[in-house]
Amino acid sequence: MRVKLYVVRHGHTENNIRKIINGRHDSPLVASGIQESIATGEFLRNVTFKRVYVSDLGRCIATLSYMDIPGVPHSGLRDRDFGEYNGKPYQLYHDSKLVYRKMVMEKGGREGGQEPPAPHTSPLREIDEVELPGVEEYRHLYARVSHVVKSTLAEILSEGDEEAEVLFVTHCSLVRMCALFLQQFSSVKYKGNLRYSSVSNNSISEFDIQLSPTGEIENVDTLKLFNVEHLRKGGDSPPPQFLS
Repeated sequence: MRVKLYVVRHGHTENNIRKIINGRHDSPLVASGIQESIATGEFLRNVTFKRVYVSDLGRCIATLSYMDIPGVPHSGLRDRDFGEYNGKPYQLYHDSKLVYRKMVMEKGGREGGQEPPAPHTSPLREIDEVELPGVEEYRHLYARVSHVVKSTLAEILSEGDEEAEVLFVTHCSLVRMCALFLQQFSSVKYKGNLRYSSVSNNSISEFDIQLSPTGEIENVDTLKLFNVEHLRKGGDSPPPQFLS
């Protein structure tokens, strides 16, 4: 069985432009975000989706609405929880994290008796790190996203279709974690650290997933990664860099 998974990041918001962390705090789409969401919907107009899941936060629901594709809100696709930094300037979070990380490293472990990060093992080697108290850790975000992917694939498999197409509309960090999870099943690896990769608003990532009869992921081909060529007039976005 094959499932083609499309993962779209929401359109530009006011907070994106102001360099404010959205997280669980919401922010309306700006005019360019609306227009690019419409363009994304037009690009996917001829795809018949078996499942469409969208983050239950307003900016993603608005994006899917402008794409003119019906979908079901899914809390598992909700943005990363930045705790007290939701809705705060990114620079404040970045600076606070540097100070906290230095303090923790000097103490030789984590605050509150927590265990240090697990050893660097693929694929979690890219996301193991000390995080500010109250901020959702990347390894927890990774587990949340991988569960959404696997449960969605199980739903499709139970219905007996040989091929199906699925759409997720979600957030920057979740697009990255989805790519990181699926990359482990591919023989072709992304060149660079996926956690720090640029994920443009309204970008499309496309994965061709092959499942075994028992529902195990056997292979994944990454067809597009953080691609915005459907938004560009007169030019293509640069192709993703892979290592064979």
